[in-house]
Amino acid sequence: MVRNDGNSDQTAKITYLSRGDFAGTFPAELAPNRVMSDGIKALNLYTKAMAQQWADDRSDAEKVTFGDTSQGGVVYENGKINDLGMVLGLNYDAPEWEGVLNRITKKDMLELVLNGYTETRAVNSIGKPKTTDYDGPNQAGSFSDGISSEATGFSSITLAQTWNAELAYSMGKAFAAECLTYGIQGWYGPGVNLHRSPFGGRNYEYYSEDALISGTMCAKVVSAAKNKGYSVT
Repeated sequence: MVRNDGNSDQTAKITYLSRGDFAGTFPAELAPNRVMSDGIKALNLYTKAMAQQWADDRSDAEKVTFGDTSQGGVVYENGKINDLGMVLGLNYDAPEWEGVLNRITKKDMLELVLNGYTETRAVNSIGKPKTTDYDGPNQAGSFSDGISSEATGFSSITLAQTWNAELAYSMGKAFAAECLTYGIQGWYGPGVNLHRSPFGGRNYEYYSEDALISGTMCAKVVSAAKNKGYSVT
């Protein structure tokens, strides 16, 4: 495991940026304790030979099955999730998952895994349609991706300054409802990074320098969006 200070042996003595001593804690250069140790470097050198060895060591029982239609596995029919899809959504350990995963073709698997930005590809072998997941913590698609400039935009910073959790919930609900009318099923946002420096170029995506107000407001937005059937990332 690599710790959040960048060193698994806990020897890195990181000075974190603080408003209490902004000048004294601002990172001016790459300090020696930011350099990866040899142990960390070794974890980052995963070679083709190592991958092939892993594949060679697998037993026949672990080999992946593709395109097996003998067990059913279609989860979406006639424009909606069917009973099997509902069962699987309620229980990620349901035994019916085996038939679904075995039915997926290798082509569908590769498309789903390798081409995922702003969407999930359709998995035709099990009936799953394409879904759309747009970027933009404060606007649907950041006013791009063909989304109308009339779409709702809001400022996370301004929302946090209201200290109004009920307003945050209302904003999340309205935002999700509008996105769903545009045919957008998922949202790359909202974001809860903290405002550690006024020079942060993406501060507009986040709520505050305070962890409590950031977490409270974002949780309300997320809860509201999920209650509308909208997926957040």
